[in-house]
Amino acid sequence: MSHDSTPTSPASAPAPASASASASGGVNTVRRVITYLLLGVMVLIAGIGLAGLLERILTAPEVLADFGSSGLAQSLAFTLIGGPFALGLWWFAWRNLTDASADRHSAAWAVYLVVAHTISLIVFSVSALNFLADLVVGDWRPGTLSVAVAWGLIWLWHHWMWHHETSGPTRLVGAASVLGSAWGLALFASGLTMALGTVLEAGIAGITGSTTLGLPWWSDALRSLVWAVGGALVWWWHWTMRGVRSLTTGFANVALVVIAGIASVSMILGGATLSLWHVVGLVLRDRDWPSLGFAEVGFALATALVGVLLWVYHRPFVRTPGLAEATRLAGSGVALAVAATGVGVLVNSTLSSLTTDLVGSGRTSLFVSGLAALVVGALAWWFVWQPTRVPDYGRAGRRIYLVAVFGVAALVALITLLVIGFQLFVFFLESATGRGLIDSIRVPLGLLVATVLVAWYHFAVWRGDRAVLGATASEAPRLRHVTLITAVTDVDALVAAIRDASGATVKVWRATASAEAGEPTAQQVGAALADVAVERAVVLAGPGGRVEVIQLEG
Repeated sequence: MSHDSTPTSPASAPAPASASASASGGVNTVRRVITYLLLGVMVLIAGIGLAGLLERILTAPEVLADFGSSGLAQSLAFTLIGGPFALGLWWFAWRNLTDASADRHSAAWAVYLVVAHTISLIVFSVSALNFLADLVVGDWRPGTLSVAVAWGLIWLWHHWMWHHETSGPTRLVGAASVLGSAWGLALFASGLTMALGTVLEAGIAGITGSTTLGLPWWSDALRSLVWAVGGALVWWWHWTMRGVRSLTTGFANVALVVIAGIASVSMILGGATLSLWHVVGLVLRDRDWPSLGFAEVGFALATALVGVLLWVYHRPFVRTPGLAEATRLAGSGVALAVAATGVGVLVNSTLSSLTTDLVGSGRTSLFVSGLAALVVGALAWWFVWQPTRVPDYGRAGRRIYLVAVFGVAALVALITLLVIGFQLFVFFLESATGRGLIDSIRVPLGLLVATVLVAWYHFAVWRGDRAVLGATASEAPRLRHVTLITAVTDVDALVAAIRDASGATVKVWRATASAEAGEPTAQQVGAALADVAVERAVVLAGPGGRVEVIQLEG
């Protein structure tokens, strides 16, 4: 008995397993994004409603007379509808967050927690500190207290989920803590700056015998001190208790560069520039000098001092050579921006001498402000960039910095050219504008001169580096790719040593642990690459303290 087999058409053939898995993965990704997006919206609505209800509880019965019943109805709707929906969505998502599930290891879960944790922390801390700052001077504000309580509960909830042992995210490790630490540091720095500025203002006023209007100086200083202490607590919790200070992830390193290389340096140079500007005004003793006032002078000095405090504290945490180079280049960029601003203002003030819009002390003040920015920025740039030293031409960070500065300067120059062209056409097409040609273009022209100088210098440096690198490359090949095979515990230290010694990209293969005692050090691995004359190599680190380099052809 024969059995005829009917061939299966391509259209009716079963889909490959890989295509089915890909489709399933795409559906799950969309499901996660929609779930967490809806959860975030529901949490926001419930938080607003809960804050409104708490405010009405604290201020009843006056609140009904002031706002009517519509506000209460909105708070009830947001809380009693948004709250259960948020809890339901959370339970639907939470029950799938296990080690065996892809939901816990997805990027969507980590991104949701980072965003929700950061936003709730910002709202909670601002409301709580605002309430406490008002309370210390005898002002009771239940509205801010209600917002602080509601969003404090939301922050605690997300903080607990982030650090949950079995359901916490496995992506973006430490990102929420890094952002929390940075936010706390920002609150601390701003509060301390305002408190110190108020004290300095009162001290300067006492020395000069001047009087200040408004509330007593200690009232503003006490309010600012509350913000500083609260910000310090937020920063300490994340920096110390949540281990941000010991993180070596890329995100943590970027945050450290922003703080130690950009924010603190900007505060130092900005405060120093404003302080120098006012000191010159005091030396000239012109009665018509547009003085900053004691508050602005105290604020300028306080800004510089707090910037120094931040810079000095964070410098020891810039541990690796690569991180130190990135921080140095970031600080150099800030100093360069201040110096370029000074050049632009000097050109502006010089051109203003040809017009009648600025006369007397106004023109002098503009010139001195540009001179102060140029002096402070140029000295800082010379100290940080060190143009006379022999650079390390092979570092990728230096090349990226040069290209970035040249690109930004070229973009700004192009924009200023467009502005100058626009002003020229306006001047020639509308003769009744009432403004002279020089007065119309002196601001963008000053900016154009500064950016052209910056672009020209950095382009010349980039071409010089490229010529040196080209000559070096023609003499001997440079190590570009390293495969590290090791079983050591601190593999990150070995990777950093290889990158610092050669600038190569590193791929790590973990080997099985050996019973032999000892491990190779980072210095041994870096020294072993000194005589490598190929582009690709394999580094065997271990077992024991042995280090072997296999040079590959091609």
